[in-house]
Amino acid sequence: MNRRVELAPYRPCLWRMVCLMASILMMGCGSGDAGDPPELFAKMAPEEIPADFPERAASKQHRFTQLNAPGVQHIANQGGLLRLTLFEGLEVTARLDKIDDGILPTKSYRGQIVDDPGSTVSMSFQDGVLKASVVTGNGRQFQISHVRNGTYVVFEIQPLVSPLKGN
Repeated sequence: MNRRVELAPYRPCLWRMVCLMASILMMGCGSGDAGDPPELFAKMAPEEIPADFPERAASKQHRFTQLNAPGVQHIANQGGLLRLTLFEGLEVTARLDKIDDGILPTKSYRGQIVDDPGSTVSMSFQDGVLKASVVTGNGRQFQISHVRNGTYVVFEIQPLVSPLKGN
């Protein structure tokens, strides 16, 4: 009753399967998160920087930027990890999930900063224009708003004056 199966004819096929499985594992199982995540922002030429923006009064610090097409495309296609250089020396990586499209032609994403519990990141694109907010786990708040002609401002919201003390 012992049947012996001869594997010799199947060896080339088995070898191809092993190689395929190894390459899938090396690519991160197709999650899109392998390697460095793309950056959302692109550098901007100094002559293109606008003089002002509407939210300046609420801004603690700000900078102007443009969107990096590969970063936008990455998020539009699958969500996942996205690098946000908010300011020089303040770079975070956000993990975003797509939210179902609403009534308007809007694509919305939400998530949080990797390794920052309590943080939130929200983004929406409507008619190709981005509006986003980032709140760190320690309460710092940032906004990304469209100024004009593909120019965006990243600004940190000025914290409110300390709360009034009661009697």
